[in-house]
Amino acid sequence: MKWPPLLRRAFLNMAQQGKLKWYNHVKGYGFLSRGETEKDIFVHVSEFRKSGIKTVKQNMIVEYEISDHNGKPVAVDIKVVHIPE
Repeated sequence: MKWPPLLRRAFLNMAQQGKLKWYNHVKGYGFLSRGETEKDIFVHVSEFRKSGIKTVKQNMIVEYEISDHNGKPVAVDIKVVHIPE
């Protein structure tokens, strides 16, 4: 879906919340679940590091913003909401 530039910029800068659905520590990336109706979003280990997050666990709840990388949405500015036991 192509959005007008102004609307796209506004959406990309809104905080979102999701659950870390899958993460591979060896490869350094994973995917956040954004709900049942939206596609999962890519997250790279560098974004966790930039935010000072040292423990990355599957099913953790995070807040993030969406950025555009090579035409694809990616999670940035990650903040931990909940880490499962």
